[in-house]
Amino acid sequence: MPRMQQITKTHRSPKYLAFIRRQPCVVSGSSPSVPHHTSKAGMALKGSDYLTVPLTPELHSELHTIGQESFQRKYNVDFSVCITRLLSAYVNRLEGNN
Repeated sequence: MPRMQQITKTHRSPKYLAFIRRQPCVVSGSSPSVPHHTSKAGMALKGSDYLTVPLTPELHSELHTIGQESFQRKYNVDFSVCITRLLSAYVNRLEGNN
C-alpha cells in the first residue's frame, strides 16, 4: 500500500508579520520585537503567520532554549490570549475601527 503524505497548509501573511513587528513584546512591552510562531506545521516548519506573538529578540532566544510551555509559565503569559487580542487589533485596523 502506498504511503500517504500529510499535506499541511500554512497561512503566510507578510502584512500581518509586519504588523506584529510593530507591536511591543507581549512580555516586556519593549521594542523592537520579532514574531514568534506559536504553532508548527510539521517537523521544523513554521505554523501560520496568524498564530504569532511579538517578543524581543532576547526573549525569543530564551523561549527556544527553555521551550514554549516553560516560557509561558515563567512569564505568566498565555499566547492564545495574546493572539486573540492581536488578531482583533489587526482586523479593527483593516476595517478602519482604530
